Amino acid sequence: SELLSKIYEAPEKFQNVTDIARNCGYSSDHYTKIVKSVTGRHLKRIIIDARMERVKQLLLYSTSPLEIIAQDLGYSDVYYFLRQFKEETGKTPSEFRSGVH
Repeated sequence: SELLSKIYEAPEKFQNVTDIARNCGYSSDHYTKIVKSVTGRHLKRIIIDARMERVKQLLLYSTSPLEIIAQDLGYSDVYYFLRQFKEETGKTPSEFRSGVH
């Protein structure tokens, strides 16, 4: 639960499963199995969900440009960020920000 709290507090610090597992002293496969058995969710899914929650907050409560939000959350490719946000929410970040339903 400590790891989950850290991921949701600062999702930009958790770029991939391999790095997280290595920092905890495990192989990525083994660590993924541990997290899945404890949470019922894949670690990669947890990271994506945490990022999406943070993105939503930033879109609603800041005026930062999308490129800056993507960069701040660790996305090196703004187009990947835009595509992932649309896949996850069904809306573009601009639509979400403007309240389009």
